[in-house]
Amino acid sequence: MRQEAADTMTILYEIREQIKYYYGKYDMYIRTLLKFVMGLFVFFMINAKLGFMSRLDNFAIPVLLSLLCSFLPVNCMVLFAVLIVLVQLFALSAAVAAVILLMMLCLYFILAPKDGYLLVLTPLLFALKMPYVMPIVVGLVGTPLGIVPVSCGVVAYYIMHFASANAATFQNSSTDAMADRIKFMMEYMIGNKEMMLTIVAFAIVLALVYILRRTSMDYAWYIAIGAGALANILI
Repeated sequence: MRQEAADTMTILYEIREQIKYYYGKYDMYIRTLLKFVMGLFVFFMINAKLGFMSRLDNFAIPVLLSLLCSFLPVNCMVLFAVLIVLVQLFALSAAVAAVILLMMLCLYFILAPKDGYLLVLTPLLFALKMPYVMPIVVGLVGTPLGIVPVSCGVVAYYIMHFASANAATFQNSSTDAMADRIKFMMEYMIGNKEMMLTIVAFAIVLALVYILRRTSMDYAWYIAIGAGALANILI
């Protein structure tokens, strides 16, 4: 049994070294391709989730933006994604949601401006029905500060989900309805226990995985992954 475990670890180590070798050799091309693919998923996801402005519902726009983002820093993708969401929200007359999104973006750029890919990937993983992978991965390869862009990504997803689910309410453009829309949005953001619990759960899981993977015990990474997955389920 021990010999089989040792052989498995040797194989995994060799695979890891091969990945590191090829990544180091083709680093620039791999990064460019990954950013392009990530951009495609993100921009198409936004249009599919919102899609209130017909002019943006064009196949060429996400492709062109993804090509542009593949050669620019990842924060450019964040800015483009937020810009598209803002345009969609204003087309829906959801100005309050747009303001909250802008406040969240300011918080991100103040506290963790180098982790833009985490902010972009978090709502994308929500759309793919696998968001709980995020805090485990960030805990393994990042730092506790990664909870800032991850939390911003959680809020961004719930804003888009809320706007999409309540499109009929926001499209009521009467003056009297404006105050109701503001109250409606604020009550949702403050009283959304699911969103708050998700942020708390992600923070706890991320911190737990980060602490365990930095210990000197054998198989620390595997233990951290298992503990993080269990904490996700329990919370």
